[in-house]
Amino acid sequence: MEKSDLRNKMLKQRLLLSAEAMQEVQACVLEAIKQRSSFFAHKTVALYADFRNEVPTKDLFHYLISIGSNVAYPKDYTIEASSPEGPRDNVSKLHFFEVKELEELKRSSFGLLEPKSFSLEMRPEDIDVFVVPGLVFDKRGYRIGYGAGCYDRFFSKLKTSSLRRKVFFLGLAYDFQILDRIHEEEHDIPVSTILTEKRWLNCQGVH
Repeated sequence: MEKSDLRNKMLKQRLLLSAEAMQEVQACVLEAIKQRSSFFAHKTVALYADFRNEVPTKDLFHYLISIGSNVAYPKDYTIEASSPEGPRDNVSKLHFFEVKELEELKRSSFGLLEPKSFSLEMRPEDIDVFVVPGLVFDKRGYRIGYGAGCYDRFFSKLKTSSLRRKVFFLGLAYDFQILDRIHEEEHDIPVSTILTEKRWLNCQGVH
């Protein structure tokens, strides 16, 4: 199945989830993370603000703050890129900002919750764990997002630097979003581990 078809199929299925079902998944995910609290405590964790029925992260935010973690959220800066061989195009670029209270997030023109302008920007080398959303994941850690490629571009810079050794990429997903294998592109970056309401999937060394 083509990526676009998988995107549409999974998004439709995800949008059918009730608020009660999402809350149950959030509780399961949070409990799983609590069982590994020492891994997250006193570290800097990049979260996402859930959008269009992604696995909710509000309770996870409050828990991370309670165990002494610093929490950052992404802000999407869309820049205009040009090529000598072709027309201009828009490119999404992620920056991460520290957030101490959820009130520091505001709704963007695209409907996403993003840090307000006064938040402290976090350097990539200061972030220990990136919690990543997606529409589809496979058991090797490859993911399909909305198609902008902003996470892959950001992570590819870490992969080619010495920072890659210390960074942990955690995908959050509903279990129905996990497939055996999806077609990956050369620029796609797999997550280290996937957490669903049913299981942890260690994706390191499965390539």
